[in-house]
Amino acid sequence: MSAIDDARTLVQDIVVPDLKALTARVDALEASMKQRFESAEKLAESRHELMILRMEAGFAAMDARFAAIDARFNAMDTRFDTLIKNLDMDRRLGLLEAAQAKPNDERHA
Repeated sequence: MSAIDDARTLVQDIVVPDLKALTARVDALEASMKQRFESAEKLAESRHELMILRMEAGFAAMDARFAAIDARFNAMDTRFDTLIKNLDMDRRLGLLEAAQAKPNDERHA
């Protein structure tokens, strides 16, 4: 049984310490990768939140621009309505003047 004891001693003296060292390195690598993944995830989340904030600011600016454009269109609509009413008044006055001019022309004849 000396060969078995020698093999056991060899495994205990050489292989086990190497396995423990490898296990420690793998554990350290896993911890390092976990930390890196977490930091990358935090960075991605912060960039995502920043992008959302920028998009919301852009949308707010666009809404303000559209509101300004709507106000301009409303002002133009008001102006057009006023012009149309004024033109109708001119036409009506022209018709009244024409109607009043006819009896005057008939009286002179």
